[in-house]
Amino acid sequence: MDDLQKENQELRLRLEEAEDTLRALRSGEVDALVSDGPRGPQVFILQGSEAESNRLRGEILDSVSDAVIAVDQERRLIYLNAAAEQQYGVKAREVLGRHASEIIDSRWATPEEELEYQRSITETGRWRGRNMHIKRDGTLIHVESTVSLIYAPDGTNAGRLGVIRDITERKAAEEALRENQARLQLTLESARIGDWDLDLKADRSHRSLLHDQLFGYREPVTQWGFRHFLHHVHPDDREEVKARFRQAVENAQGWQVECRIIWPNGALRWINIHGTIFRDDQGEPSRMLGVIFDVSARRQAEETMRENEALFSTIIDQAPGGVYVINDRFRIMRVNPLARPVFAAAEPVIDRDFGEVMRILWGPDVGRQQTETFWHTLETGETSIPPRFTKLRFDTGEVESYDWSIRRITLPNGRNGVVCYFTNVTEQQKLEDALRASEQRATEIIQSISDGFITYDTEWCITYVSAKGAEMLSPLGMTAETLLGMNQWEAFPHSIGGPVEENYRRAMRDRVPVQFEVFYDPLQSWFELRAYPSSSGLSVYFLDITERKYAEKALAEQAVALLEADRSKDEFLAMLAHELRNPLAPMRNATEILRSDEAPPADRQQAQDMMARQIGNMSRMIDDLLDVSRITRGK
Repeated sequence: MDDLQKENQELRLRLEEAEDTLRALRSGEVDALVSDGPRGPQVFILQGSEAESNRLRGEILDSVSDAVIAVDQERRLIYLNAAAEQQYGVKAREVLGRHASEIIDSRWATPEEELEYQRSITETGRWRGRNMHIKRDGTLIHVESTVSLIYAPDGTNAGRLGVIRDITERKAAEEALRENQARLQLTLESARIGDWDLDLKADRSHRSLLHDQLFGYREPVTQWGFRHFLHHVHPDDREEVKARFRQAVENAQGWQVECRIIWPNGALRWINIHGTIFRDDQGEPSRMLGVIFDVSARRQAEETMRENEALFSTIIDQAPGGVYVINDRFRIMRVNPLARPVFAAAEPVIDRDFGEVMRILWGPDVGRQQTETFWHTLETGETSIPPRFTKLRFDTGEVESYDWSIRRITLPNGRNGVVCYFTNVTEQQKLEDALRASEQRATEIIQSISDGFITYDTEWCITYVSAKGAEMLSPLGMTAETLLGMNQWEAFPHSIGGPVEENYRRAMRDRVPVQFEVFYDPLQSWFELRAYPSSSGLSVYFLDITERKYAEKALAEQAVALLEADRSKDEFLAMLAHELRNPLAPMRNATEILRSDEAPPADRQQAQDMMARQIGNMSRMIDDLLDVSRITRGK
């Protein structure tokens, strides 16, 4: 685009020079003309009555690279320079005196342009503009022309002189440029990318409308520069944006930044900006051209991905059994705490090839079989719930049994992976082997636990009730057979709207285990419930804790009574201490009397009697205190 602008500028300068030359020649304002021709510089004298003929001399205008054509009043050709001969494919000697239409057929883009040409020639004596010429061979060319009237010595109109440049190639380049610009603009608009051109010295910019719209403005903003942009940047991002911009300008390097902006209505958006520095003639940074696009959706997606990753990790880590995940590169990406001990011999296991890990744990043959099973699920998406896995471990030499299943899942990054849920059932398998019926053994284990057990499918229909659970619910007139297939909320309507519904639904919705206590009115009993979600529904253990609750209540009441007794004891001891102190003062007085040699015998006798009484009182109180102590100690 810069080359095209430069070419246009050169053309305008040359046309202006030609105009000035022709104007001077026509008006007789010069006496001589120096022209660079094929034979070097030549001087032409323009004198008196010969000035008109000199004005049309081919030797003078041959140095002009643009086509120069002169016609008389009847539009007969009276002059063509060498450039005109080449441009229109004719020889001057063959066409001079003939009508101009024989070599040029002028065409106009619109009738209005032709009318403007006639008006300008009539009113001003000159016209400058663009139109089209069809040459004798039928070729259409685009031209840029300057047409002026020629005047005879007596001042009458003698014809017209045209300086004509073929701009067909430039026109095509301009059309291509416009198409490219339109295509670029369409691309930018389709991609919602705004463009801008910032004058670094004046801090003013030219922007597309989309640029301003990305800052929350419906219409173009009158004034915009870096300071205006910075005003919209979130305060927490502003210093970093300024620092990067300053560094880009000082080092004349590209500027790229991603930051938050605040719209006029207060909305928060994320944008990404790319800018390129351009220098002036002195080599100083003068302009920055760039693009801007809204990345709020990507940022939101990234945030959602992070949240999904956190949730994904939480679910994996808090799963009630062993869980590990394999990514699309067939490497282990996640192992929860319950599964970690299984992989001890293959540590560090994260990002390790899954096939290699299986060979370490189970040996080459079993490891290969496991690897093929996981590959099949990853490639086809088929869920695999194989039979119980009981094999001799290659690393420890012990037989272990696992219940497991694998499913293809979508990882937080959007790619496919495989998740394996497993439970180490080695001990259970040993019991099942002893009883020779694994399914019956599992049922017996469930039936043997003190908790009631009930399961639901994803539609809240009851799929299983243990014998203990049926026994607990029998006061409601229900049996295991009558409960199977019933909806939870129809079977237990009193649970709707309370802690049971709240916790059950949270467990199913969030896929997290829950544990809580609740008082169930129809049974007038307290229950402790533990609910575990799965892909097939919800499993609930429930235990009657009514006796425990009453015991806790009794203990609490006993604790209150003990506190009250302790308080009474403290009051009794305080009173006793007071009573014990009361005799001390009389006894102290009596002691002083007895010590005195001058005390009369009657006073001494009275003092001794008083001490005896007080000692008796104190002895009784101490006996009472000992009795209380023996009572509190259970003696």
